[in-house]
Amino acid sequence: MHGSRLQPAVSLLLPEPFGYRLADRPDAFVAVRLIDLAPDGSAALVARGFLNLAHRESREEPSPLVPGKRYQVKVQLNGMAYAFPQGHRMMLAISNAYWPLIWPSPEPVVLTVYSGISQLLLPLRQPQPSDAELPPVPEPVVPPPSPMTSLGVGRRERLVTIDHLAGGVSYRVLGGWGKLRLDEIDLEVGHVYQRTHSISPDDPNSARFSMTQRYELSRGDWQIVLNAQTEVTSSAKDFELDAWLEAFDADGLVSRREWKASVPRNRM
Repeated sequence: MHGSRLQPAVSLLLPEPFGYRLADRPDAFVAVRLIDLAPDGSAALVARGFLNLAHRESREEPSPLVPGKRYQVKVQLNGMAYAFPQGHRMMLAISNAYWPLIWPSPEPVVLTVYSGISQLLLPLRQPQPSDAELPPVPEPVVPPPSPMTSLGVGRRERLVTIDHLAGGVSYRVLGGWGKLRLDEIDLEVGHVYQRTHSISPDDPNSARFSMTQRYELSRGDWQIVLNAQTEVTSSAKDFELDAWLEAFDADGLVSRREWKASVPRNRM
């Protein structure tokens, strides 16, 4: 660890030691997490950063990796003011995937990191004489909530499903505020959604994201409902997007639109 005026960063040398290669594919990601490890074994995420190694020189003009070639790269972590308590340790976790935050590489990848000269660079703020004169942080200003009446309790669930036969993993989030009435304007609103991320760990192109949402607005005899669904999948060359939107009023379906698109991955 070194003191620095820059944001936290990890400088990695990815070499070609005997029997190993930097990357066995032209496209790869690296994810880095700085973790506070407490004496009781609990861990807290402090900062993290990601780098598409095809963007190591330019995001506008990505270039493929040459399997087996050594590269030195810098992974910028997000800025964070944090103090490690006495007795705690720093842990650095490095991986070549971070699903579902990062869409996986088009092919399974093996990376080799040479830790001997890789560095973790952390900015270090020294105490200042003027610190004692800093005013305390005031309490946040929170306006009073608008009067409302609950008409139906929403759902909040997070479910992880593992298929022990096929090997797939699915992460599903159910949510929404249910249904309520904004009393000042006599408007009833409802919202429910479901988001699902699924993947087979040994097949990056099995990654799939889907989202469905339903919004309701009504006042007296007036009523509108919006239903929407989006799904994203990928192949080794393209992202596939499929979406639709339906709009209803009190008399039934008013409009339905569908979108389908194939977007080249372009080293993503």
